[in-house]
Amino acid sequence: MRDRLFGKGMGHFNEGRYSQALDQFNIGLTYHSDDAKLHTGRGAALAGLGDKEGGLASLNTAISLDGNCVLAYRYKSMILTAMGSHDEALIASNRADESYAQEQRAYQQRKREEEQKEWRDRLQVEQNRRNWDAQQERLREEEARNPRSSSSSSSSSRPRTSSEEAAERWVQEADKHGGPEGLMYREMKRKAGRGEDCRIM
Repeated sequence: MRDRLFGKGMGHFNEGRYSQALDQFNIGLTYHSDDAKLHTGRGAALAGLGDKEGGLASLNTAISLDGNCVLAYRYKSMILTAMGSHDEALIASNRADESYAQEQRAYQQRKREEEQKEWRDRLQVEQNRRNWDAQQERLREEEARNPRSSSSSSSSSRPRTSSEEAAERWVQEADKHGGPEGLMYREMKRKAGRGEDCRIM
């Protein structure tokens, strides 16, 4: 809201509609009394309406809230120049230049930090991809060396059904018995594998 009101106020101010600009800044300050930009706009609008003292008061309030408010120092320098206070105007102008340079340094620092973070994030993504590829390659090599172990380990990861457990028991019995009895157990194993009733009646 404050940015929208400040933008509308500056739009009026830049078109020379100082009263409308002042209205927007005053509305904004009703809700955001600690906003340095709104006080700056109010000071500029008052000065545009001919109230230079009132304008300076609002600009000084803006500077007290934000000691690096470039726009407040710029307008203050302009008003002091118009009032004939050239020394004070020069001081305000120098402070504006210093604040602007400080803002630029801070901006460049943030930009460098963002670029460094983006670069670190990209490196981490690439490292994660390489780790994944290496892990998959190790798994493929292990499967190639011992395919039965891999197959059995994958099958053991799920619970066995009752038919599979019964089939295993009949295989064990078939291995212990030969002849017709062994054939009977092998038949039970076949039925168990199909999920059929393999009880001995």
